[in-house]
Amino acid sequence: MISFIIPVFNVERYLERCLKSILNQSYKDYEIILVDDGSTDNSKFICDKYEKDNSNVRVIHKTNEGLGMTRNRGIEESSGEYLMFVDSDDYIVEDAVSNVIDYVSRNDLDVCFFGRVQNFKGYQQEYLETMPKNVPSYKELTSLCLGEPLKKDKFEIGPAWKAVYRKEFLVKNDLKFESERMILSEDYIFSSKLCISRPRAGFLNIPVYCYCDNSGSLTNSYNPKRYYLAMELYKRMTDMVKEYGLGEEAKFRAYNNYLINLLTSFKHIVKANTIGRHQKIIEIRNICTNRDIRESVIDYSNVDTIKLRILRRLILLRCNYLIYCMVMARYGR
Repeated sequence: MISFIIPVFNVERYLERCLKSILNQSYKDYEIILVDDGSTDNSKFICDKYEKDNSNVRVIHKTNEGLGMTRNRGIEESSGEYLMFVDSDDYIVEDAVSNVIDYVSRNDLDVCFFGRVQNFKGYQQEYLETMPKNVPSYKELTSLCLGEPLKKDKFEIGPAWKAVYRKEFLVKNDLKFESERMILSEDYIFSSKLCISRPRAGFLNIPVYCYCDNSGSLTNSYNPKRYYLAMELYKRMTDMVKEYGLGEEAKFRAYNNYLINLLTSFKHIVKANTIGRHQKIIEIRNICTNRDIRESVIDYSNVDTIKLRILRRLILLRCNYLIYCMVMARYGR
């Protein structure tokens, strides 16, 4: 049996789409665990309705703790041999689960990474990933988890929703999520710890998960502390690179992911509708002049794209207004 762990927080607009994508799968040996993280909209009532109408749906209501802690609660409550994490504003590709379970079972895997498609503004894009035929070493897998894909990459494995996991392996190795209120992109740390634990890993080259670009999601929401959380994530990643001897490419990945997170922080500031233009420029200036930020940015210079190279230069030159203009030109209000 597989347990689908779905954290829920104020997603009344998308939740039923997510649930129906699982309930309509041809594979039926599963349970759905809905962990309501203190929703204040109709999400909690939708959860209760689906629990009432479906014997394999369980609902847990709890106070708000954030995504990481909510996923951990789902792991604790799960009964399946395998686990899959599904964000409640995303969904599963039609009839994909049976292929995943068949592949994992036949190959006796602890983790199986699979492909994804993306739904952007209501349009599902074509499958563009190419999974490797041969499984990389555990150190190479760990390195691949340290951030978003590089230009050369044809796939990614960092997000927690990018795989199916054997629960026994997670429990045996005490693999849990950290709070995103303490560190940004807790998925990457979880996936890195998973891979450094040397799981029996495999790759299934089919789309299973549909990631949806929803403007109101946690990933796309303004958080004035985001840059600090990004810096903490980068510190953790560089510590892992040193501790496990992951090599130059791992550091390269971690650094480029750090710059991407700083760019995203600037983007969220510029697009925020709760602060005015003058305050936005001040917040950008505060990031550019922050001593810890500057020391971490100047610490390394190998950059993957021209866009990030320009951003790095503008941060070091404290060009807060130019950063504001660049982000406005690229992303708008």
